[in-house]
Amino acid sequence: MILCIFNRLRIRYFRPKTGTGGNIEAVIRNFRQQAGGIARYRGKNGLWHQSLNREDSYEEITGTAMFVFGIARGVKEGWLHPDFIYVADQGLKGMMKKISDNGDVTSICVGTGIIPSLAYYYNRPTQENDPMGEGPVLRALIEMIDAPKYTEIKAEEQYDKIVVKK
Repeated sequence: MILCIFNRLRIRYFRPKTGTGGNIEAVIRNFRQQAGGIARYRGKNGLWHQSLNREDSYEEITGTAMFVFGIARGVKEGWLHPDFIYVADQGLKGMMKKISDNGDVTSICVGTGIIPSLAYYYNRPTQENDPMGEGPVLRALIEMIDAPKYTEIKAEEQYDKIVVKK
């Protein structure tokens, strides 16, 4: 799933300048569903867990970086609602806690295949400065440089929009 959302964003670069580009609308719809789904699983520290729906599994930077990249790109392209940038921003804040002052990237999961054992995922080792983790981290950092900033609208600025129905 992590690689799917990351790679689905490349569709923009392959779509024709005119016409619908085949089934592009269906792919973008699917991307929106995936982004909405993964957003719910972001941990309290901003990172996603090794096993997405298991908060007791460790926080992992590689998958987080791919999600941050994908969501930020989706917002910038207009595929996702602008408020999704909050999810990417919180993910970025979590990522920064896993990058040392010297630039070392920690909590990179060792490459994982599909294994039918939850215990296997809980016990995957992590490593530092592995290119498989550094690449997604760099892409996420670059994508967030010019991403729109999340700004919360204060409630008092919304009072004039409240309509009381009688």
